[in-house]
Amino acid sequence: MNSTTLGERIRELRIKNGYSQEMLASLLGVTRQSISHYESNRRMPGLPSLLQLARLFRVPVDTFVNRIPAGSAEHVRDHSLLVGLSADALNYTNITPMEYRLLEYFRAMDDKGREQMIALAEKLSGKRDPVQ
Repeated sequence: MNSTTLGERIRELRIKNGYSQEMLASLLGVTRQSISHYESNRRMPGLPSLLQLARLFRVPVDTFVNRIPAGSAEHVRDHSLLVGLSADALNYTNITPMEYRLLEYFRAMDDKGREQMIALAEKLSGKRDPVQ
């Protein structure tokens, strides 16, 4: 990661992970304008947002302040300490844009539609309740 400012690092990771500003804002619970302000260095995200960004992008919080290269030995070591999530839990914190779209559809459904979607997913994947 060659970015020099916090905003550039956030933008670089957002693009690398395939998120629009709107999608990232929704995941963080902020406005799209907030993401734009973070990326242009007009506003700094608070610690809770930085922690969420670290979890979402699977990088240590230090990535935003010390420029630890993602994938380095230091990154791998610090990641588990700073994010505090198991590998299994991390699988559910870093969602792709396609998974995000699916989640948005799911949230818009009523309970019956959700049950039908789950049944279809189980049938298509050949798995039953993959979370357990």
